Amino acid sequence: TSVLQHLTDVSISECGGLSSLVSSLVCFTNLKDLHVIKCHRLTHLLNPSMATTLVQLEYLTIEECKRMSSVIEGGSTEEDGNDEMVVFNNLQHLYIFNCSNLTSFYCGRCIVKFPCLERVFIQNCPEMKVFSLGIVSTPRLKYEKFTLMNDYDDKWCHPKYPKDMLVEDMNVITREYWEDNVDTGIPNLFAEQSLEENRSENSSSSKNNVEKE
Repeated sequence: TSVLQHLTDVSISECGGLSSLVSSLVCFTNLKDLHVIKCHRLTHLLNPSMATTLVQLEYLTIEECKRMSSVIEGGSTEEDGNDEMVVFNNLQHLYIFNCSNLTSFYCGRCIVKFPCLERVFIQNCPEMKVFSLGIVSTPRLKYEKFTLMNDYDDKWCHPKYPKDMLVEDMNVITREYWEDNVDTGIPNLFAEQSLEENRSENSSSSKNNVEKE
């Protein structure tokens, strides 16, 4: 436990059997950089109480976690009460790539605060219709540093406001981007990719069966 408390950088990659990080991250009180890649059994990365213990976290990157539906899962009724909140005191950079089932960053109704957040980059998350179900506070985040896009877009920033204007509501921006792109075929692109993967797997399976016969 004492060793874990001193770790500042953690990268978890291709752990196919990993279904939860809650128990293993409880003692990471000095963690500054967390990178999670291709952990396909994870449906959530953190719960609300765990999120509040990552007081030193500055960088959070999540890539290709196919089953993840939210970064922070919704808590109990008590945890999601109006008087509760989740605060990432030092988080400055948030990157999320290629999470095809991600619907939100947080699926609960607690207030989420990012007092130091300055960069958000979300790419290829076609099901993400809202950032959180509750209020999100980002007093230092500017429009030019909040990017939502897919592989077939140029860099996208919200067109209605100056780039140096502060983002007042990440939920509105996320929702508008999804609505603007809902008819562009983004979800279909992911469906086609999944179909191709299934075809490839079925082809390999059939080939193996023929060889066995």
